[in-house]
Amino acid sequence: MKILATSIVIGLLVPVGAQYASADRPARSRPSIEFAAAGASTGDRDTYLQKTRAEMQQWQQTLHDFSENATAGGRAAGRAARVNLNRAWVRAEAEARALPTVSADAWESAKISFETASRELASAWDKVRPQEK
Repeated sequence: MKILATSIVIGLLVPVGAQYASADRPARSRPSIEFAAAGASTGDRDTYLQKTRAEMQQWQQTLHDFSENATAGGRAAGRAARVNLNRAWVRAEAEARALPTVSADAWESAKISFETASRELASAWDKVRPQEK
């Protein structure tokens, strides 16, 4: 089962890695980002999208490292916690992908959905790796 859960995490991250690949990214135990203030201007939206991409890159690297370390070290979080982490990642990644495509009218709603998914991902991470808080 450990291999299956690890495979699920890796399987989710591989396709996303191509989109979010980034060099010389600092390792963090839990990615975080300060969100741009709400605003209607294109510059605010572009800044927010850049920060969103950076956050998702950090999460992708963190989850990838976690998966590799759990496999190499023989350590693994509880199955339910890993499943919740995977679900939270998938939702956050989907919400992040949707942001650049929403209309101006749907922007605030999409932004709130992403921020909610991002908080849920952080919460799921905390349940898997509570010692890294």
